[in-house]
Amino acid sequence: MSAALARMGIEVSPTTCGRIMEANRQLYGLEKPQRQPRTKLEMPFKAVRRHQYWSADIRYIEEHLLPDPKPVYVISIFENFSRAVLASAISPTQNGWDFLSVLAEAIRHYGAPEALVTDGGGQFYSAQALQLYDMLGIRKERIEPGEPWQNYAETLFSIQRRLADHAFSNARAWPEIQQAHRTWWINYNIERHFAHRERQDGRHSPSEVLRGVLGRTFPEEVLSHALYATQFTRQIDRHGFVRFKHWKFYGELGLAGENISVWVYEGNLRGGVPGDDTRAVRTGHREKDGGDRRGEEPTPPGDPLSQSTTRPLAGLRDRVAFSFKATRTHRAQETRQDRSSGAATRLA
Repeated sequence: MSAALARMGIEVSPTTCGRIMEANRQLYGLEKPQRQPRTKLEMPFKAVRRHQYWSADIRYIEEHLLPDPKPVYVISIFENFSRAVLASAISPTQNGWDFLSVLAEAIRHYGAPEALVTDGGGQFYSAQALQLYDMLGIRKERIEPGEPWQNYAETLFSIQRRLADHAFSNARAWPEIQQAHRTWWINYNIERHFAHRERQDGRHSPSEVLRGVLGRTFPEEVLSHALYATQFTRQIDRHGFVRFKHWKFYGELGLAGENISVWVYEGNLRGGVPGDDTRAVRTGHREKDGGDRRGEEPTPPGDPLSQSTTRPLAGLRDRVAFSFKATRTHRAQETRQDRSSGAATRLA
């Protein structure tokens, strides 16, 4: 309540707010919510310096008025020392690419942490994620099953429920729920945090405690390779095509039967024969997008922690077909049929 009043320019201390709430309960005959007594446990991933530990978690948002009644997901990366949310997105899906896009944005703007703490979710342990951790020297830590308090996710989600769930529940369109998420993100980072109430330096909000301090930074070429590229190995079939997920890309007929390395970039997909850069697969242009995407969320305007103009890896799950001449499987079959019919015509 104190933070909400402060946003309106009304300075009321938390103690006074507590007295007002107590008077309101007495007036309307309401009972004070009872807290369950529990022993205070030692935080296993309590940071003693900035960027020692980052945490990541995903929260389900089931109460909303969007046309699609399925849950949506808030994916957040937060810094354990300052409690600042470094990067966050609300997404209709929660796969590995969604997580990597948020993590990549955090690393782009704040460097890399010493360690990343998550639960055992598959998004955090995909082959691509583990490769990224290894490339950037990020130690992977895991909380105990069913113990979200160990990486502050329980606290963060509790604050989000109070600050954002009402707006989430009233959102009828995707831009509305995105705006509710942006508003929560900005307000959370600039408002006083209970964890910092006893600081003597006058810094009481996550953004003030973080102070723009960066983690381990890397040269641009290292980040470009680590954040923008994910490598796969595929074999070119006898018709010169490479299959990637449910797409087929035309490579080179002369390389039929050979293994090639396929690199997926944001906006580009490039292939080549391993160890031989002179034998690159020729490129084309994307013909058709794949997947169903409700929209990528831009970085919150005016966010004191992040002023991104790009989203590394964002939406990569349905934008993998760019530089190759991409076609669906049935398109590839139609092409072969056309070739066959053309050959028959020439013979005739």
